[in-house]
Amino acid sequence: MHLKVDGRILSKNVPIANNWFRYILGLMGFQKGELLMDFKKEIPIEIHTFFCRPMNLIFINSKGEVVEFIKAKPWKVFPYVKARYVFETTNLKKIVKKGQKITLD
Repeated sequence: MHLKVDGRILSKNVPIANNWFRYILGLMGFQKGELLMDFKKEIPIEIHTFFCRPMNLIFINSKGEVVEFIKAKPWKVFPYVKARYVFETTNLKKIVKKGQKITLD
């Protein structure tokens, strides 16, 4: 899966998590990486960063709009955000703004 924002590539060949086991693991324990979680519909999502490195969390609704962007530090729990997708990346240079449109190819 490729993610684009404003016509530029945000990330290429991102693995997709589409089951609860993979949602729970996320990037836990990985030094580097990226993961797109697809929850199939918009639901309230709570994310934790236990056993994780610093990462950026991008919450995306069904329309492809960024509804929340969090620069996440380890050992935190982040409150529920209603979204369909969550993009986790340890590349802290990947920054987006609320309201930006992300396309998934």
